[in-house]
Amino acid sequence: MSAIPSVHKPHQAAKRNIIRFVLAVLCLGLLTIYVSATRRSVRIMPPESAEELAMRASPDNPYFDLVEAVRMLPQKPATTPEEEADYKRWTTSGESHLFLGGLVGLKLRNDSPKLLRYLDESEPALLRTRDALPKPNFRLPITWEDFRTYSYDDHAFPPEWRQIHVLRQLMQARGVQLLMIPTREDEAVPWLLDSLRYRVITSSDNPEGIGGDDMTLRFLDRAAGRVSDQALRTALSAVQTLHRRLQPPVMNLDFHWRVMDNTVRLRKRAPAPSSNSPAHRSSSQDSRIAKLERQAGESGINWLGKDLLFGYGLSQSSRIAAEHCGEFRAALQLPYPQFRDWAMANPQLTSPSERLSFISQWLALDNMGYSGYGYGLLTPWRKIQFFAEQYAWVDSSYSALEAILALELYHRDYGAYPDSLEALAPAYLPAVSQDAFTGQPLPYRKIGSDYSLTCTGPEKSGDPRARHAIGLIPFHSPGDYSDKNG
Repeated sequence: MSAIPSVHKPHQAAKRNIIRFVLAVLCLGLLTIYVSATRRSVRIMPPESAEELAMRASPDNPYFDLVEAVRMLPQKPATTPEEEADYKRWTTSGESHLFLGGLVGLKLRNDSPKLLRYLDESEPALLRTRDALPKPNFRLPITWEDFRTYSYDDHAFPPEWRQIHVLRQLMQARGVQLLMIPTREDEAVPWLLDSLRYRVITSSDNPEGIGGDDMTLRFLDRAAGRVSDQALRTALSAVQTLHRRLQPPVMNLDFHWRVMDNTVRLRKRAPAPSSNSPAHRSSSQDSRIAKLERQAGESGINWLGKDLLFGYGLSQSSRIAAEHCGEFRAALQLPYPQFRDWAMANPQLTSPSERLSFISQWLALDNMGYSGYGYGLLTPWRKIQFFAEQYAWVDSSYSALEAILALELYHRDYGAYPDSLEALAPAYLPAVSQDAFTGQPLPYRKIGSDYSLTCTGPEKSGDPRARHAIGLIPFHSPGDYSDKNG
């Protein structure tokens, strides 16, 4: 028995075609609206002043001195597979706690003749660096109004930016080397202080750093029991000066928001204004922009869909930041305990941006190379929280180092450590060293002939509204340096 062929009435087929056409038009319209929404942006930061732009291009900008110092560095010595294997065994076996090779990015043990020769040959470049550090107003030579000079998609730091950090590593390594040579410990102090000074100065124009250097702080702790009284007092005075110069976190936030502004503009493919920018343009910069444009045109619907979603999240984040810019900046200028209380009292400001977290986890970390910075672009509150916690940590670190140096001076005067930090003020310190996370004195306890000094630390949950401390972070514990007085 043959099947009865189905009969489609012409008007039914036409009706279905009309419905399909209407749905297609609606989808196209919604997509157009969606794309338009992702391309709209609200500028968060105003243009830089003419004075700021002049400072970036000024020959007195110490950035250019550091670039010249990098060019003076000798070629790093090559390492053999045997040396690298020996270095790995050495660093994992507990035979050493200083890691000179690691400090300068070389897989060489700290007693390697090649490493010591490299440090000696680097001396002229390091002296040039130290001469540049007293200069004020460190600035990256970038022009914010040229949207391609710095944005996250392009990430066009001047090419020398990554290289000049080698100078700090070498100064730190030189200080550690001298610290381990009997009778030359006092010479180590200026090198370690300049390594710390470098971090403070270069953090003045940086989206991440506030000027802390945990490793150098610990080396100075180690030096406290080895150097002369005069060197110890010099170190204490210098650390107090650097502490006062710490970069306030609101300036890091402003830098971050300029990055967000430029990233939004770059994604809009806006034409770059003509400019005589002093920026050192990366050779790969234009190719990265071309790659983005090529991806948008050729990579197909999967990448395009993710790009649109990321653009939507970035647009939303930009608007949140612009709408609440004043509140966020004011909050970051509060001491950390008050900042935490402000966050608890203003959930309407700290919660809305968390709607974007799923985009951050899926898109920012994927499209942006698994970078926490991409996460910060899409969740403004998380970035603000990060800056607040980072500043509190660095502030507490400097307070702890001041207390450690003052405790050593007290020990030399009285033959024992005090029962409390209050005994250090005002003879050794102008005030009792504070834990920035609590606003109270740093937790200190005398233990036998030694002592422990700690810090409370940030919140366990990552949310200042939840008062669950992660526990005490040690700055100095009994027996840390059993040989420091030897």
